[in-house]
Amino acid sequence: MALFNWNRPRIKAQQVRIFIVSSHLHHRDTDNQKAWFTVTFPKANKETSAGDSQNGTDPIAKTAEAERSQSTTAYRDFSNVPREQLRICIAEDNPINQKIAMQFMEKLGFKHVDAYDNGLAAVEGLRKKAKEGEPYHIILMDVQMPVLDGYEATKLLRKDPIEAVRNMLVIAMTASAIQGDREKCLASGMNDYLAKPVRSGVLKKKLDQYLQQVRTNTPTVIAH
Repeated sequence: MALFNWNRPRIKAQQVRIFIVSSHLHHRDTDNQKAWFTVTFPKANKETSAGDSQNGTDPIAKTAEAERSQSTTAYRDFSNVPREQLRICIAEDNPINQKIAMQFMEKLGFKHVDAYDNGLAAVEGLRKKAKEGEPYHIILMDVQMPVLDGYEATKLLRKDPIEAVRNMLVIAMTASAIQGDREKCLASGMNDYLAKPVRSGVLKKKLDQYLQQVRTNTPTVIAH
């Protein structure tokens, strides 16, 4: 399954004719019955892409937003860090998805973006950068990766002796939208989650929420 879903064709208000060939349209023994019918779709928002909801929100992202307060995992306060100085880590084993994600981050104005192809490599990379005095601020963590998956990688981060690593903002990327999977993300120490394929508009909105530091009483935001 693709991780990111970009550049989809725009929906226009129009009537679409659908041609159906089926042997089950009528209770007759005639094969290949043909039927024409017209379906009218409502006019889409100019900013709405195929597959997105009309109000520009993703139902899974909406659920994540509603349940974010359930996460008690602290993360660093980077509200005083300019966007171009923020360091983003992408943990994703698919090289094509890595490239697309990095290009999109650059378009959003992030200048320091790195990608790792498995959970263990990501953890080691985060530690290395922190020791060099250039810790990452955010990691987009795919939950299904070789060597070490996103859940176990996050657990290691939360136990790390380096504060900058331990208190990193972790946003999971999961192909499953079931209740148990969301709970598993939070239980492993992740702060938030997005459903795959990750839509560009939903990801932008999610990041903007944290960059603007819109917070509730929990999770705790640790001063930088």
